[in-house]
Amino acid sequence: MAVSVPHTKLGDLDVSTLTLGTWQFGDTLLYQKQTPEVEARIVKNAFEVGINFFDTAEAYNDGVSEQALGNALKASGRERDEYVIATKVNGDNLKPERLRPIFERSLENLQTDHVDILQIHWPNDQVPPSVYMPVIREFVEEGKVHAIGISNHGCQDMQTVLDTGATIISNQLPYNLLNRVVEDSIIPFCQQRDIAVLAYSPLAQGLLTGKYTCVADCPPGLSRSRYFDQSRSPFSRHGEAGCEQQLFETLAALKRIAEAQQMTLAQLSLAWLRQKAPTTIIFGASKPEHVFTNAECVQYHLDEAVMREIDACTLPMKEALHGNPDLWNHTSRVH
Repeated sequence: MAVSVPHTKLGDLDVSTLTLGTWQFGDTLLYQKQTPEVEARIVKNAFEVGINFFDTAEAYNDGVSEQALGNALKASGRERDEYVIATKVNGDNLKPERLRPIFERSLENLQTDHVDILQIHWPNDQVPPSVYMPVIREFVEEGKVHAIGISNHGCQDMQTVLDTGATIISNQLPYNLLNRVVEDSIIPFCQQRDIAVLAYSPLAQGLLTGKYTCVADCPPGLSRSRYFDQSRSPFSRHGEAGCEQQLFETLAALKRIAEAQQMTLAQLSLAWLRQKAPTTIIFGASKPEHVFTNAECVQYHLDEAVMREIDACTLPMKEALHGNPDLWNHTSRVH
């Protein structure tokens, strides 16, 4: 059966309910570096299944992700009004004297005169929204930004942004079967204020693909997260003991559930998240064929018994993260 990804409204934008994330474009920490031809094929396959929404950031591989996405979109031959681009400005670049040149570089990287959504990648306590938001409003007035979004913002962070009078269209949040912390207060806050939830890391950087079955399987770029003991990776900065045994027991249980449903673990993970109803789910693809297999999740519906079974084995992982959705830092950057 040919897959056709449904679309929905994000403000006045028509967007697919699956989004292609492009962190992996140019990355060598978690992924094998892709060729421009492979990246172009990944984007082409996204269009083929009905995906029109693409997410990137200036911090992803120091702009290489934006450049690669811009090249792949150009190679697709699609008109600019056929797709939606969301990019992000890093929290370190929110000072007004940095913000404009960084954003102009993003436009150049993406080979476009505007982005549909400009997102604040992480809050910066040293540069409050009252300082950077006037500059972003200038981008909107100049036609270079259609809508303003945020990313990794908790309830307090969101309220501080809203207090500037800005209209915020979306909040991009980490949300998957292994990290459900945002369900407790952040998602309800968004829902009460008509801020769309864009769910990123739905496959937990590959942990929910079934590829990794023990700690030894995991590369340092993956084992730097708070799921793992801080000694596992030279890139780790959280200083915690992790929850490795619980992690791999949970993955094994989820794989058994997936097999009983005749699904892959990735398809189960994406189908579950779709039923949690974020506006869109942002997934990456290290190979062109992954776009097709991931998109098949739109064909599945999990019944209540399966959803309860999933809850039983994943809710303890939420407790293991101690209410902190930030997988990289012991002291959360999400407030």
